[in-house]
Amino acid sequence: GAEPRIPPEPMQKRPSKRDQLVATASALFERDGFHATGIDRVLAAAGVAKMTLYKHFPSKEALIVACIERLADRYEAALEAHLTQVDSAPRAQILATVGFYATAAEQGGFLGCPFHHAVGEFGEQGSPVNEAARAPKRALHARLEALARAAGAASPEAAAARLMVVLEGVLALGPLRIVEDLAAAARGLALEALEPREP
Repeated sequence: GAEPRIPPEPMQKRPSKRDQLVATASALFERDGFHATGIDRVLAAAGVAKMTLYKHFPSKEALIVACIERLADRYEAALEAHLTQVDSAPRAQILATVGFYATAAEQGGFLGCPFHHAVGEFGEQGSPVNEAARAPKRALHARLEALARAAGAASPEAAAARLMVVLEGVLALGPLRIVEDLAAAARGLALEALEPREP
């Protein structure tokens, strides 16, 4: 199948000032952290005035939420594009999802899950950033549970929980480069999650 990568930004003649701000801020936040990246740095890199920022976003927090939502949309689109290229059987879709995340995590330049980073920096339950970062994880969990149910897992809920542990482990281990073939290990664990051995 095709290499699962987050697709580049769609080509536009001239991105809107809002899109320009979000794209620039996303890159800076992902590389340097949310709290460590000041608004003035975002404005200088994006080449826009502070008035333009506050016209679109009432606060830095609102800009961060927009960046997280944009990234979640891009991951979802990339995963969907990847899954259309593999067998549509639920088990194959689960393994392809695991492979997608493992390949993404093993890419050079991957610095860890940006949604984990956001929750780490904005740990307060119910904060807009925290909620925005949890939303794509909830969606992924729901996707895996539906696929596990369609695959005939004895307990789709338990299978989905195990699969989430596998995927989140992949995202944590990828940047550390200590597991030789992360994708193979993850696929093996995913199969065990679907068909757990008797205790």
